[in-house]
Amino acid sequence: MNIARIIYGPSAVADYATSSNVESVLTWSSLGSLLTNYTARAIYALPIAGYLILYSDYFQSLFRFTVLSPSRGFLSFIVRINLIYHGSLFLLAAYVLFLLFSPRLLQYKKDRQHFVSDIIVSRDRSVVAQIASLVRQQLTPLPAAQSEPLKDLLRLTTIRANSLGANAGEYEDDIPRVLILYFNWQNFRRPKLRVLIFCLTSVGYLMLILPAFDLFLQVISTDVRNWFG
Repeated sequence: MNIARIIYGPSAVADYATSSNVESVLTWSSLGSLLTNYTARAIYALPIAGYLILYSDYFQSLFRFTVLSPSRGFLSFIVRINLIYHGSLFLLAAYVLFLLFSPRLLQYKKDRQHFVSDIIVSRDRSVVAQIASLVRQQLTPLPAAQSEPLKDLLRLTTIRANSLGANAGEYEDDIPRVLILYFNWQNFRRPKLRVLIFCLTSVGYLMLILPAFDLFLQVISTDVRNWFG
């Protein structure tokens, strides 16, 4: 049984899936923005480089900033390195979960408008047929499928799954409605998994920010002492 049905009930499923306005904070698109940017991708290399660089006695001696006042920060050198290393592991774990469980068609889409417009512009009938089939398979068994808004859209995917997009005007009306339904439904399913990925991502970024903030405080305090000491 889907967790969305348990938590929200059939009516909420129908309302959310057919809405053109409702947006979730933890959509797959927002998670993708946090986990697939260039900064995050560079961080994913740290677990591999960690044992070669971060925990090397040779590099550790190079990374010690003896000109900084150790009493002004709240983290030692080894604590900063540990936070960076483990923070990168948290981010990498979140990224792996994202790749494994996020809907493939929604990956690397900034938001719902980006997802819909890409398919509309490309006029990719195979993708439209695939989405129509997925919508029909996932939503038809639910009690929410008996609601009028969903019945209308499911009837569309059932009758014209093979020819959807062949007639004039469908890419301006019918197909965008089906795409919005698919996007919303995918961002309604698996809420616990998306929360887990978001928590791993947040903890990872926090562990990476703390060492930078600590070093910033040490640099500022040292500069102030040199200027006014």
